[in-house]
Amino acid sequence: MAEKQVAGLFRLNARVSQKQNQWLEDESAETGLSKSALVQLAVEQYIQQRKTVDAMGTMNELFDKLSAIEKAMQEKE
Repeated sequence: MAEKQVAGLFRLNARVSQKQNQWLEDESAETGLSKSALVQLAVEQYIQQRKTVDAMGTMNELFDKLSAIEKAMQEKE
């Protein structure tokens, strides 16, 4: 199915559980945001979380390399 683009946005059809739909309904009523806007925010938050987790993995690798260098330098002393 081809996606339609409107003002930089793409249409997406998705199924959600009754619980998720009820949460979207309640949150929409409370915040004044549409359910679509809430889903967009949730997807954006997920993207940011994934980027953070990926960066943490890179940081762990760098920490391990730094620790190995530090250990090697201490052994030379």
